[in-house]
Amino acid sequence: MLKEDFNEIRKSLKPKQANIQEVYAAYANSEKNVLFSSKKGWFSMTDDEKEIYSSIFSKVLSGKTSVNLHFLDVERSEQQERFLQFGRLHDAKAIELLVQQIIDEYNSKESFAVLVATCSYSVPSIAADGFRLEDSFDENYRFITCAICPTKLEKPSIIYKHDAKFFESAKRDYVLQAPNAGFLYPTFENRSSNVNKILFYSKNIKKLPIEVIDRIFGLELNTTVDQDCDIYSNLIQSSFSNSNNLSVDTLHKINLSMEEELEASLSNDSDGVITVKELNNILVKHGGESVSVKDGPVQLASLVTHKYCLQRDSNIKIIADEDAVNDIRQEFVNGVPSLVIPLSGFTFNDIPLD
Repeated sequence: MLKEDFNEIRKSLKPKQANIQEVYAAYANSEKNVLFSSKKGWFSMTDDEKEIYSSIFSKVLSGKTSVNLHFLDVERSEQQERFLQFGRLHDAKAIELLVQQIIDEYNSKESFAVLVATCSYSVPSIAADGFRLEDSFDENYRFITCAICPTKLEKPSIIYKHDAKFFESAKRDYVLQAPNAGFLYPTFENRSSNVNKILFYSKNIKKLPIEVIDRIFGLELNTTVDQDCDIYSNLIQSSFSNSNNLSVDTLHKINLSMEEELEASLSNDSDGVITVKELNNILVKHGGESVSVKDGPVQLASLVTHKYCLQRDSNIKIIADEDAVNDIRQEFVNGVPSLVIPLSGFTFNDIPLD
């Protein structure tokens, strides 16, 4: 999906466009017990409800490709047949089964809601000059978008109660938060429906709902965050095994190089994926040795970090951002390789050290 495609579908989800038809909602606790499950027609909602649901479902179409948005191929005919039941045909039983399966497989330490919107968007025709043609449509794009949202208990508050004529505690309730994960099917590419792909959204790349993707949809990511990190760790240790060049400064520069690669990839609407061979070339550029590796995909977003963690067992842990890490040096102190950090600005239990 191009940026223009994302923008068009996000716009189609706005309340005034009236392209959302129904919203299925289920609420479960962390033990996966369903507290309620129901559906509601779009036109029976209040304006405030429409605005909130529109914002939630639009969030599933936000972020960066390969960082928050992940495309997976739906290639097998039996997969497509099942996906089309809920994605294009909006079969109520298929959607209700899907919602229950998500609850069964999704892991959460807190209560969460699964929301599914059935949508129908008449794709307007575009003239050669780029303007939309009135009363002319290319196709009727029928799709669903799903949002998995955590809930949080409202903060305690005191309100005025008329019957008591005094300020008393208000009833606290659980409030929907922005989605942690979700998906769109079918995808919308080049202003047309594509039943061969499904789009997954994750607020945090390290918290992709792998179980949902694997067990419910029968799809497999090319790589996972853990796999990418293992590949990177093994590769960098092999590349610098015969060298004394591996230091905090070197690792920082490698991270900056990977960050540049990721930004360049995303700016070109690419997928942010490089091969292990290309990753190997980055290490060689910073003093490592070329290592014979099996070529394969690696997601740069899994590896690039803006926070650095230096840790020794569980006793000492130092967290530094990209600017602060420049102040950390590796030197030999009394013949022992050590980290040297300027004390300026440091405190010990809130007591200034400089």
